[in-house]
Amino acid sequence: MKKMLNYFFIVIFSAAFPLGCISSSYVHLKGLFGFHGIKFTILRYVIIFCVLFILTVLMKKNNVYLTYYVPCITLLITLIGALDHFVFERILYNYSYFLWFASSVCVANAAVFLGATFSFKKNYDKFYYYFWSSFSMLYILILRVAFIRDFGSLKSINLKPFAGTMKFIKLFLTNQVTDAYIILVLLGNMFILLPLPFIMLAIFRKPNHLLMIPTGLIIPFIIESAEYLFSNGNADIDDIILNSFGFIIGYIIMNLIYKYKLTPPGNGGVNLLKSAN
Repeated sequence: MKKMLNYFFIVIFSAAFPLGCISSSYVHLKGLFGFHGIKFTILRYVIIFCVLFILTVLMKKNNVYLTYYVPCITLLITLIGALDHFVFERILYNYSYFLWFASSVCVANAAVFLGATFSFKKNYDKFYYYFWSSFSMLYILILRVAFIRDFGSLKSINLKPFAGTMKFIKLFLTNQVTDAYIILVLLGNMFILLPLPFIMLAIFRKPNHLLMIPTGLIIPFIIESAEYLFSNGNADIDDIILNSFGFIIGYIIMNLIYKYKLTPPGNGGVNLLKSAN
């Protein structure tokens, strides 16, 4: 009975994870882009996150399967997304379309990673290494599409902290904003650098504080300066603040995971990632 239940969860997860990654695409295919209701979008992502988180926890005994399956699907979806955006230009050619696609993949991966972090007692080190090694490919693709765009004529700068963000929040609280794309951009600015500390830990095998902290705080300035100099975006102090905030949150969580999951008591402080690859 337990073996049958195990197989059942494997089948369900094997279908649920890739479907969760591409959950926003059906909206584009039906030509409904631009009409994402905020409540509907939030509910959809919450459902995807909760379902995958619960399935991951239930599959903690199948951690070896998840260790290999999740990275493979993430790499496959990354390849498909890159080919469609840069080569075939059928669905994800548009910058906004791609952001919706990337947000779904990130939500699905976040659910699996957190579920594994909370539940895995064995092989977590290998899962961590494989997960972030594969996600780094998706992350590079997201950064490439988000920040390296064609030069344009848009050249503006805002040096007043939280001016634009507070204006948006007021519009949101008074129900004057109905398109969830605006929320996607705001949350994207907040979380775009959050994965960076995890990827750097997978690369260096231990927290390199002298490199991580300056990198996370300098990158937002480089991004906004480039957007202004090359006229392909709005240089906004809010973006720098949100980018840095997201990196700090990721940096704190990464250190907690390193301390309590990757260097367990009795291991002499040796990082388990050293043997993960």
